[in-house]
Amino acid sequence: MCTQFFLKDARCRMQDAGCKMQDARCKMQVARCRS
Repeated sequence: MCTQFFLKDARCRMQDAGCKMQDARCKMQVARCRS
């Protein structure tokens, strides 16, 4: 399950600056997964 979050985060990071809110969401998911 963690891997899915990391892949999602990488995808969001690849998107342009217009998707910053989505990127933040992905980062939150990754943070949850790590803790």
